[in-house]
Parts: sequence; C-alpha cells; structure tokens
Amino acid sequence: MAAASNKIGFRGYIGTRMEMGRSTPQHIQQLVMREYCKERNMTFLLSAVEYRMPGCTMILDAILADLNSLEGVVMYSLYLFPQSREKRMKMYKQLFENGCALHTAVEGLVIKNWDDAMRVEESLLVGDVMRGQSKTDIDYLTEWELQNGTN
Repeated sequence: MAAASNKIGFRGYIGTRMEMGRSTPQHIQQLVMREYCKERNMTFLLSAVEYRMPGCTMILDAILADLNSLEGVVMYSLYLFPQSREKRMKMYKQLFENGCALHTAVEGLVIKNWDDAMRVEESLLVGDVMRGQSKTDIDYLTEWELQNGTN
C-alpha cells in the first residue's frame, strides 16, 4: 500500500501587469482557474498575486519554495511564465524535483515532465523569433501568403 501524500491541491498564480498588450482583472483570472480546476477534479487553493513590477517573479519564487506541500501550480496563463529562459528552466526543475505539475488555465497546458516543458519552450522560441522580425518582413510574409497561400 502506497504512503499517503501530504500534498494538498494546486496553488493559483495570477498577475496584475499587462501581458501581450492586455490585462485581465484578478477576479476573472480567479474564476477561470477555479472552473479549470473544477472541471478536472483538482483542489484549487487560494491564488497568490504577482507584484506589478516588470519581470518580477518574487511571488512565483515563494510558491515554488512551497512545492513540498502542493500537488502543483495552476497559472492563469502561459504569459505569466518568467520572461527569462533560465528562470523558466529553474521553475521546471523545482516542479519536477517535487513531483508537481504546472497547469495553465487559459491555454489548457499541463506540464508534468521535461518533454512537456520543452514543447512549451519551443512555442515560446517561435514567439521570440516572430517578435524579432521587422514590420517589413512581416508585411512581406503576409503579402506572400495572400498571393501564394492555399486558402
């Protein structure tokens, strides 16, 4: 018979700063995460709210330090991940070493292992590449798609 786990629930994590040019009110973030957890029979714990300063992860760091008592973390969105790849790698490592999972309520992502994490990292890399393109490059690609696409 397996030993009973002392881990209880998924800590919510929400933000207050603008992400992707928009901000979602905290009460809406809470509702989305609560419904996400309810649909998956996950115990949802009160959310922690990140500080508003750009790039700040102090609250996330505190949650990660408490993973020994949690099943994992449910974030409102992937866009609340640390901006730095190095910080994200550290986050994944802490999660996996503690046998925890990370969920993103908006995107419905579940990150339970390094394969899951690397799929997310590949997506983030594509976003970084796209943001690094000039308007001229994007306009050219858009025009090319209009003329040559298989719509």
